[in-house]
Amino acid sequence: FAYSFLPIKYVLILQIIICFMAMTYVNLIPIFTKTVLHGNAETMGLIMTSSAFGSIIAGLYLILRKEVTGLGRIIASSAMILGLGLIVFSRTTSLEICLVFIFIVGMTNTLTLAAISNFIQLILVDEDKRGRVTSIFTTGFLGIQPFGNLFFGAFAGQIGVANALLFGGVFCLIGAYYFYTRLPEIRKILYPIYLDMGLISQIK
Repeated sequence: FAYSFLPIKYVLILQIIICFMAMTYVNLIPIFTKTVLHGNAETMGLIMTSSAFGSIIAGLYLILRKEVTGLGRIIASSAMILGLGLIVFSRTTSLEICLVFIFIVGMTNTLTLAAISNFIQLILVDEDKRGRVTSIFTTGFLGIQPFGNLFFGAFAGQIGVANALLFGGVFCLIGAYYFYTRLPEIRKILYPIYLDMGLISQIK
């Protein structure tokens, strides 16, 4: 069902790309701090705090958001900004600029994945399918990231941590653009679902 129902298929593909290509930045921060920024434990603490603060802002945004529709647009735009933020972060050697862009990365990473989770639970009306597809999302979230960590750990050792982060950001951006091109198709499929749920008046 998850493969045949295109909106679910597209968001799960994007989720896998983000978990493999982007979320691994957390594990590369220590070596990035040491080799690129020439910092110490305090520097790393500042970077991780900035990233975490961005995640909090993303969570607050979703909590305060009144509309339940339009999540596809949020997913596409935040995933694109995530890829761009990671690319710029990988090219930066200034701590101040790094703090700004790691904040953006942390915010959009959380925003994208949380919006995907909300999107899945919103459009799946059947309780049995909702639980099963949500378990696929959770498996992808927890199961893909360790492989990404392993890959990017070895990859960073070969091409450098900055280039590894750049690589992840580029592929994240490509995945986000692909999802963006599928939005008209997704909206067409979801139109009758939102109509039945009485949410159609909120669609922009």
